[in-house]
Amino acid sequence: MEKQDLLLEKELEELATAHVATTLTALAEDEEPEVEDDEEEVGFIRYNRAFVAKMSMTADNLKAYYNVLKNTLLSYKGVKSRLSWCYDSYNRGRNPIAKINVRGGSLIVYLALDPSRYEGTKYRFRDVSFKKKYADVPMQIKIRSKRGLRYAVELVADIMAGLGIKQGEIGDKEYAPARESLESLMARNLVRIVHSHTEEEALSEEAAATVVDQSAEPALVEQPTAPQQEPIEVQPVLPAEKNLPSPSLDVGKADKEMSDSEAYSALETGVARPRKGKKKAVVNIDVIGKAYRAGETVDLASLIERKAVPQGTYWFKVCARGSLDKPLTICANGFSVIAIKMIVLCGGRAVKLK
Repeated sequence: MEKQDLLLEKELEELATAHVATTLTALAEDEEPEVEDDEEEVGFIRYNRAFVAKMSMTADNLKAYYNVLKNTLLSYKGVKSRLSWCYDSYNRGRNPIAKINVRGGSLIVYLALDPSRYEGTKYRFRDVSFKKKYADVPMQIKIRSKRGLRYAVELVADIMAGLGIKQGEIGDKEYAPARESLESLMARNLVRIVHSHTEEEALSEEAAATVVDQSAEPALVEQPTAPQQEPIEVQPVLPAEKNLPSPSLDVGKADKEMSDSEAYSALETGVARPRKGKKKAVVNIDVIGKAYRAGETVDLASLIERKAVPQGTYWFKVCARGSLDKPLTICANGFSVIAIKMIVLCGGRAVKLK
């Protein structure tokens, strides 16, 4: 156990600054709606991303946590790793041990433990045994912080103790892949386009779907007289208040000019009232940049009004694509790390709503 603690400190000491730890702890309290494991809708394009692609594009702190966890799992005698499209899976012979995935700002780990044994303990988990594909690894946990990583290591030790598997020396290999662009990953067939259509087609389809929804689910259709959502009271950021680093900031430049830890530190939090609807949406930075003027506030109500997201949307995430050339205050339920960088470097504010 002493070796294990030393490895954890060695791998994470560069990330253990106070502001990063504080930000990650705050994020750990925010449960996001669950999305499909391997699909992401970006604007009007739906992508299917392999585990390797998601790990390549994730934040540096999650890569460090992944390296520690994988080295720990493989330190147990006979445990093997197998990479598939969706997961990094661990087995010892025919005994399943764990599966690792990446979603949003978390490592999602599935463990071969009975969730009922851990009710009322310090561990935060979800029982996913009702899903057939997780029947052998029914205990789902999220790793967003050093504390979450330590809990995961403890739970792995419980699995191994139950199987009578001894632990050997823990390695220090770097397993997480280097960051690659979306274009590079698509060229390697690690990211695939599932569906793509024009904005005009999407809006036309949405208009037709809204008519159907009005007859099938009238209780969920927003009435014209209903009050508009006011997710957070913010003061608009005027262009004169910030000095923009360049006339236009693209994804590559934003990623070079700001680290992931700095981006997470710049992310603000706010509170929003629940909004009726059935749909989740992902909006790209370039779409927002075309729809708003400098200094405006971007929220769900205004996105619906400007037809940037469909009617009936209750949750949306901001992702990076294209470029941004103006300061905006964006209040959203989720952000990609590159999107945060682009917003902040252009003099705006990224506000994550709980």
